[in-house]
Amino acid sequence: MSAAGGRRGFLRGLVSLPLIGGGVTLIGNPSAAAVPVMGGMVATYLAWLHFEMRYASWGCNGRNFVPMMNHGAVFHGRPGEHPADSARAALHRAPIILAAAGCRLTCPEAEEQCGEMFAPSKWQEGGR
Repeated sequence: MSAAGGRRGFLRGLVSLPLIGGGVTLIGNPSAAAVPVMGGMVATYLAWLHFEMRYASWGCNGRNFVPMMNHGAVFHGRPGEHPADSARAALHRAPIILAAAGCRLTCPEAEEQCGEMFAPSKWQEGGR
């Protein structure tokens, strides 16, 4: 059996085991997704971000104040980084963030409505 096949079989077996504490947890931070970022996914991500901000603000007693003295405020647009590169990186994080939140990545309706509007050709390399 190949090493890769053996690992997959081992992991598949772990998932089926009754473990103390609930289950198997993967350690580490995902840095990429194995799905292409398409227009409908971008539309889904933008909608999710919009409502995530609204609900987070509502959870803070309806305040729309965004504190700027923290790492989140300076995460995007780092010195020396072109804004188009920052935007592209943000869009490539879409499937990771959506999956971590438990949100479906896209649907046929989103692809039909927004697939062309947010098509990767508009923001990938050379799209500046």
